[in-house]
Amino acid sequence: MNKIDFLIEKLESLQIAAQADGLEKGMFGSQRFHSFLPYLRKDNNIFFPASIAFVLQNLSPHLELRQREKVDRITEGIRNNYHLYASAGCDFVYNFYQPKPNMHYPYGWVLSRLKHFALAEDADDTVILWMTSNHLSAERAKRVKEKLVPFANLSQKKIKGMDSTYAELPFYGTWLGSGKMPIELEICVLCNILTFTFRQNLTLNEQDRASLEVIKRAIDSRDLMTNSFTISGMYPNASVILYHIARLCAVMRQPDSYFDTEKLIQMMTSRLTTHSVLEKIILSISLMNLGQPCEPVVWDFNDPALRKDFRHFPFFIAPMLSGISNNILLRLKKYRPFHILFRCDAFYVTLLLEYEVKKNLPPGNSSAT
Repeated sequence: MNKIDFLIEKLESLQIAAQADGLEKGMFGSQRFHSFLPYLRKDNNIFFPASIAFVLQNLSPHLELRQREKVDRITEGIRNNYHLYASAGCDFVYNFYQPKPNMHYPYGWVLSRLKHFALAEDADDTVILWMTSNHLSAERAKRVKEKLVPFANLSQKKIKGMDSTYAELPFYGTWLGSGKMPIELEICVLCNILTFTFRQNLTLNEQDRASLEVIKRAIDSRDLMTNSFTISGMYPNASVILYHIARLCAVMRQPDSYFDTEKLIQMMTSRLTTHSVLEKIILSISLMNLGQPCEPVVWDFNDPALRKDFRHFPFFIAPMLSGISNNILLRLKKYRPFHILFRCDAFYVTLLLEYEVKKNLPPGNSSAT
């Protein structure tokens, strides 16, 4: 069996296993964990399944018919759960967790019982779910964008504790529909919103242009490499940030007119010396999304190093001190003891699949999304 078939079958088995573990049919399980404490919980968020659907949807045209039929079934199973994460009070937006009733931090003993930790609807899940929906018309795409504008920086609030390099720009905020949530600069969320904008051929508005400028400045200043937590509090890993930017570039006709893509390529190449197999996969996908060749990444699913990545690599985090007003505590929020980390075997399998499919595409086609 070749690696592509193996990975698709692995996804099928993980989807079935998630249902046997108590999740809704079509979902994928994930976990939240801590770097130092003996904390490990099952999680039932829509972000990881929808992100899997996003990758599979883009890979589907490049697969053989029998493979395509399988990934399309996996994707449809995920989509069937989207309604469970729709906002209870605001059309066209979605929550990370099921909001009706609120099921934040499920399977937990403390956080799930504290209203303070209930999440507002967010831009990230909203645009990813809509990009993978079967029901996204041009009119609905415009309505989705309209929902995001009031929660941008400077629309109703201004980001706190940020220097003027970014603070004076009306970039999109992360959180929607809740007065308690602060404006946060999250460059990966901006990439996902802009990917939505370019894929749907929407006219660039003030917030789009500002968000593009944020990304440009983060590249030019190398903040994404040296100051990642400041610009990406939930994805504070340069490899993950580069993956999001490259995915955005892949849907832009002329990314060079917005960003210094040569500098991006240099950053990706420099990080390929990392010892993490999964990060090498992420960076190689990023290079291919920019139309660049890359050295093959040798991986084996049973390799202890890769299995370690699956257990310990967080694709994103939840900084538990966000949204508070105490300045002393805010200074501590970037440190690992104050983070809950999120991982997902099925999403990491999907990244391996993305790498295997794209490395076999002719030059110039590997950037297709």
